[in-house]
Amino acid sequence: LVSDYYLPALIQAVEVITKKEIMPFCEAWNLISLNPAEALGFFDRGVIKIGNRADLVIVNPETFEVEATISNGSFTYLRDSIIACFQ
Repeated sequence: LVSDYYLPALIQAVEVITKKEIMPFCEAWNLISLNPAEALGFFDRGVIKIGNRADLVIVNPETFEVEATISNGSFTYLRDSIIACFQ
């Protein structure tokens, strides 16, 4: 999958794949995270694992809304509705 520099397109692609029941959310997410990282030889990203980069996007698998982003282990965005979950 590619975004053509329109970053929301990647999450939207996962949404379409999941809603059309082409594959489950977790497998579809690998199309935009794990698979590209492996293809480019970036073995320190793409999965949550000790020693890997701490850059994450937390997406609600039902609404496909970005709930939070984490860069280098620190929150860079946190949706108001979930702040209490992280305090």
